[in-house]
Amino acid sequence: MAEASNKHKEELFSRAHDEAAKAVSDYSNFPDAILLDGKALANLHQDDAAKAQFERFLKMKSPDNPDYRRVRRFVSQPELARARMAPPFSVVTADGEHISMDDLQGKVVLVTGAGGSIGSELCRQIATYDPARLLLLEQSEVQLFQIEQELKRLRPAQPSHAF
Repeated sequence: MAEASNKHKEELFSRAHDEAAKAVSDYSNFPDAILLDGKALANLHQDDAAKAQFERFLKMKSPDNPDYRRVRRFVSQPELARARMAPPFSVVTADGEHISMDDLQGKVVLVTGAGGSIGSELCRQIATYDPARLLLLEQSEVQLFQIEQELKRLRPAQPSHAF
């Protein structure tokens, strides 16, 4: 699947689907194979079949699993499975709350150092998760302007504010 994602070749996604389907038929309780099959199907633009696999995966995993949150979004928007996204992960805050990138939808997000190499990439990645508002904080006016303009080009409907 990694090779298919890098090369964006339909025959590689088709092969990944065949291999995942074979694994699922041999081991029906294999959530990683089901997820892989869903992603392959989504990349083959077989959205209904992909949604079915994603829903099947959700029934097998707990909601605190980082993949669970991501796949929950794939069910409603299978085209996201075709997009290049940061790998699912979660962090635990000081008060014990689990937060993942997928939890950012509809939230206000502040990125400090938004114009730097890491901060600007964080901004690009966070913008794909549809936050309610993306706040960019940066010392360098030039770098701030550059990332703000890039985000406006990439996601014109995404509200962002630069400081």
